[in-house]
Amino acid sequence: MTKNLKKISGILLVLLVAFSFTLTASTPKVSAAPTVPATNNYPYPYDPELSTYHPDYWQVGLIGPYPRASQNLPDGYWYPNTAFDSAWFPNNYAVLNGGTATLRAFSDYDMWWGGRGWANAFVHQGRIPYAGGIYEGHFKAGASPGSAIPVDGIRYSMYTTEPTGKHYLEIRARVTTDNLNRWQSNNGLLVAFLFQYEFLDGSLSAYDSPAFTNNMQNLHVDLFIHRTYKFANIPSAWVPGWYYTLGDRYNADIHLQRVYNGKMDVGQYYTFIIDYGDFINGIKGHLGEIVASNNLPRPRAIILRYIQVSAETCGGEIAAEIDYIRFVTC
Repeated sequence: MTKNLKKISGILLVLLVAFSFTLTASTPKVSAAPTVPATNNYPYPYDPELSTYHPDYWQVGLIGPYPRASQNLPDGYWYPNTAFDSAWFPNNYAVLNGGTATLRAFSDYDMWWGGRGWANAFVHQGRIPYAGGIYEGHFKAGASPGSAIPVDGIRYSMYTTEPTGKHYLEIRARVTTDNLNRWQSNNGLLVAFLFQYEFLDGSLSAYDSPAFTNNMQNLHVDLFIHRTYKFANIPSAWVPGWYYTLGDRYNADIHLQRVYNGKMDVGQYYTFIIDYGDFINGIKGHLGEIVASNNLPRPRAIILRYIQVSAETCGGEIAAEIDYIRFVTC
């Protein structure tokens, strides 16, 4: 019996190595793209209608491991994945299926345990943080969708004000499950933006380095269209507004949250039209206050590297369907 087990283990190891080599060998190279200034340039992710998928990546939760390892992938697609402590539950998934992104995250933890136990399911485009410069596709930027080109990032000066009433984020979605199972739990549906810092001396923060490289490595900005929680076993919704934290158990970065909408009724589609210029101006203003009040270095610019649509939970279960996410310039 022991010999047979060893033989089976050896065969599995050989197959795993062969599969890993095949995956690595087939991973496409991704060329560099320019970083463009924000002036008259806006983000335009590929496939805003969520209607296409790249045939070589796994539909996370249905095929392959949980989660999928980050890898260089070509432009033109939203890419799905799951992440954090509870990402390995087989009933967590992110799937693109003919015009809809279906996201489901489950966590069997409680917020009391030091913030552990988060799970999220997401689709994303851009430069993956903490991953050594890996791109799962570039997003695009330009003055209009017709002029947009693949970019490495969009640079926003801290000393200018972005125009309002010009560029809008539109997202249509519905929450299909919103269960808060633990004594203290959190659920959210959000669009996440990750920025790299450009400091006063022109140096850039360690965006691509492993987490905890420094305490101003990346700026995480979460735009919540749904955020509910349970505290002392009483369910509620977050009040719309701006919030922030300095670091968590995953990294030491600034996490800035804009709760645009507290609660979406389960099963009902909502369409949100968000003034993107006003949103970026809010990021700049609150970031300036945060670094001043915490005696942190002041950046002269922030560079958008990454866009993500995510359903996340700690101590609960959330599922959502995204019909489209697009940026529109008037």
